[in-house]
Amino acid sequence: MIYYLTLILMTAVWLSSCRGAEPTPGVTTDTTWDRIQKNGKVVVGVSMDYPPYEYIDSNFQADGFDIAMISALGQQMGLPMDVRNYSFNGLYNALQTGQIDIAISAITVTPDRELVVLFSNVYLTDTASALAPPGSPIVITQTTQLPAYRVGVQQGTVFDSYMTKNFVEPGLMPASQLYRFIKPEDAVSNLVANKIDLVLMDTPSAQVYQGKNNLKMAGTGFNPQRYAVAMPLNSPTLQANINSALKTLNNNGTLGKLAKQYLNVDPSTVLPPSCINDMAFVADVTYPDNNMKSPPVVTPGQVFVKTWRVKNSGTCTWVPGYQLVYAYGNTPAAQMGGQPVPITAPVNAGATVDLSVTLTAPKTTGTYQGFWQMNDASKVAFGQTIWVGVTVADPAQPTAAPVPAPVVSSFSVTPGNIPQGQCVQASWTVQGKVDKVVFERNGQDLLPNAPISGTYTDCPPGTGQIQYGLGAYGPGGKDVKNIYITVSAVQPTAVPTAMPPQPKPPVYLYPYNLILLWGNPPLSGSTITLQLGADGTLGGNNGCLQYNGQWSMNGSSFSFYNVAEVAGVTNCLPDAATQASNYMDTLNRVASYLIDGSGNLVYYDSNGTEILRYK
Repeated sequence: MIYYLTLILMTAVWLSSCRGAEPTPGVTTDTTWDRIQKNGKVVVGVSMDYPPYEYIDSNFQADGFDIAMISALGQQMGLPMDVRNYSFNGLYNALQTGQIDIAISAITVTPDRELVVLFSNVYLTDTASALAPPGSPIVITQTTQLPAYRVGVQQGTVFDSYMTKNFVEPGLMPASQLYRFIKPEDAVSNLVANKIDLVLMDTPSAQVYQGKNNLKMAGTGFNPQRYAVAMPLNSPTLQANINSALKTLNNNGTLGKLAKQYLNVDPSTVLPPSCINDMAFVADVTYPDNNMKSPPVVTPGQVFVKTWRVKNSGTCTWVPGYQLVYAYGNTPAAQMGGQPVPITAPVNAGATVDLSVTLTAPKTTGTYQGFWQMNDASKVAFGQTIWVGVTVADPAQPTAAPVPAPVVSSFSVTPGNIPQGQCVQASWTVQGKVDKVVFERNGQDLLPNAPISGTYTDCPPGTGQIQYGLGAYGPGGKDVKNIYITVSAVQPTAVPTAMPPQPKPPVYLYPYNLILLWGNPPLSGSTITLQLGADGTLGGNNGCLQYNGQWSMNGSSFSFYNVAEVAGVTNCLPDAATQASNYMDTLNRVASYLIDGSGNLVYYDSNGTEILRYK
């Protein structure tokens, strides 16, 4: 059953002049704050499926730590809080499209998320825990043990990205052993059924599910999390007001009382400390490995110095006692004799520093990858994990010829001069060994995962010179081409010339079979289909039931609406039913499309991420 909940949390008194930080003169206009002032309320997006942070109680009311904090936040800001229920993955799209003003749902601050949303100051810290079935012999004392098991995570969460980036992408864990679920209870039900070995989630939520399902806590207290309020980028006034309110709620003990009530913990262990440790990778100064696609070659026993440039991305100053230490590697020999690298002089927040370690290449040929982690004076690890990767080769053996860089063999954008409001057609072809093709306008990605050969219709906003770029990236390097066109302002007295109608691509002529869902193939044995009618209707099968709905498009923009399953009887297994639910939810996220060079129908979400591919 699908729930939609709208809950209005009203403040006791409406203040015509809201408390909080005043806008700073000269700061860029904050459109989100302007909308809040116009509407007289803050629209808050949450995902009501994550107790004890947010959930629907036995009286069908919203409750939880975050829900109570939202109410207190509204009272402190002097604004009503309109709370709306979304899927966790849908919160970021809702922020970008203006459906909500802020998102509060145990959202962890990560470098990737900071690229698409603006965060408040941290209001709560937490750790991760691993749940196992009752009676399981598994005990997790460190995260390096996780790749040996079938691990379940909620899709789009920090646990999903942590497992993917630290274990799946480096090849330390088969992708087939990482199970992604739309809802945390789906992961738990599969754990109870012994279809997976472990489920990762926040410790308070793990405790709730442990009690409800008699599960085993296989490990706890690792992978610290920092929770903050998410809001659209370029929202400085809103951010300042929320930060001011959160500071007051922390100082007056409100957050501490809520932590005791809902999380049953000592507030001093979860509330924000006086400063926060964090570290971000900046660059490989020596021995770059091109993300392990072309590790530098060294000879057996060779002594070399690996240097990284890193940034103090936290608020604590790194002082003597902090050090960079070896964490783990693809083999025990990946440490290569490296010893801890101490911080010898203070590194202030926001500053960068070069850290170097002397290493000795193993005597056995092969590829080695060693991971390193920054530790504070208490030997608590923090920040982004960095690595050194090399290939040890026998000097007697000839080295492989270098792979040439990909080539943009053709790239055009026509016409080169257009009046404001008209569109251009871009076409391109890339040759050679390619990992990724990016098509952009004025430095903003239009297609971050473009096909190697394709076309794209774009109607550029504004006037003046417009840049279109195509970048081809491969193991041998890159090739980037830029084309500039001119958009002329339409004179007020001129009679506008109507654009000839754009031909509708024949996407409705063919039945399609799904081949990729969020980059993954459908379950073995399941067939998911889509048929678009010329009259704007659609139909298909989601692998369990038939569905129908409507579609529309304008240029490259595309949307599905009124999509619903046709009532019927299904014998789908839980995994297939979860896939069908994920597929139906993904259809509603479609924002644009492309017919690639192979004739495949590809759909993207509002961030330009490929989410569906049909053949």
